[in-house]
Amino acid sequence: MSGSPVASGTGITQNVNEIHYHSAHPTGESPRSDKIHERQVESLLLIDSKLEEALFYFQRAAAAGKLGGEVSDEELLRRMAESLAAASKEFGKNRMLFSESLAKKLDEFFNKMLSGSMTLNLALSPMVQDADHRAKLWNEARDKAYKEIPPILNAIRDESRGVIHG
Repeated sequence: MSGSPVASGTGITQNVNEIHYHSAHPTGESPRSDKIHERQVESLLLIDSKLEEALFYFQRAAAAGKLGGEVSDEELLRRMAESLAAASKEFGKNRMLFSESLAKKLDEFFNKMLSGSMTLNLALSPMVQDADHRAKLWNEARDKAYKEIPPILNAIRDESRGVIHG
């Protein structure tokens, strides 16, 4: 509609040179809310994938049986720490985008993982020479890896789904 006269009168002529389109956002929210939601979703998806990786590596390291050709427990713990660090970094950058409830669950996950990996590292240490003590530490780490931490990850995912699907 460029150049279309829209008003005229005594010496007045106005032409429309621009057309502006306004449409409702799909969520019905403001552009700012949409952007915040988009950032929440991106961050939660990345955090979830890194938490899943970290838990997988921790469970493999703490497992009673090992697969033939599997990397060492030390390497599994290194990979676990790498994945956990990536999740923690993403969470730290975006913590203010999440509810206090979700933040507490994530903190709990990180704390349990760190505690469990420290216990497993101690069990792997040559400083622990008593076989019974080593077995006790290994069982404690395994309980964290298979019994205590998975429900925390599930609670994080449940709350994250609520954020993602609104």
